[in-house]
Amino acid sequence: MLPDGKHLVGVFATRPLPAKTVLAKYRGEELTYAQLSARYPPGGPRIADRVVQLPGGRFIDGSTDPHWTNEIVSTYGTKLTPNVVLTEAGNVRTTKRIRAGQELLAAYGGNFWQQRRAK
Repeated sequence: MLPDGKHLVGVFATRPLPAKTVLAKYRGEELTYAQLSARYPPGGPRIADRVVQLPGGRFIDGSTDPHWTNEIVSTYGTKLTPNVVLTEAGNVRTTKRIRAGQELLAAYGGNFWQQRRAK
């Protein structure tokens, strides 16, 4: 992670990473959509920036357990392609070979951005 003076910005590989490498578990509290909606109701506070959607409609709120995996940047609104995914078990896994120094990028899931736009 690289400091920008106030925040940590992104996660960068310190060594080459082969495709399909499990890097770590995305840490935080696992929630259903109903629990997520109750925690971050429409018209209430914006959804936490560290909420990710797992396959199967489950979510992890990474704001409850700070970890480097919570700093992986989303590709939303860019032309960049994700190079890591969250597995159904909540693991961060590379989708292709990543060079040393390359930023790790993920897609956070459709409901994450629907919730943010609703605010």
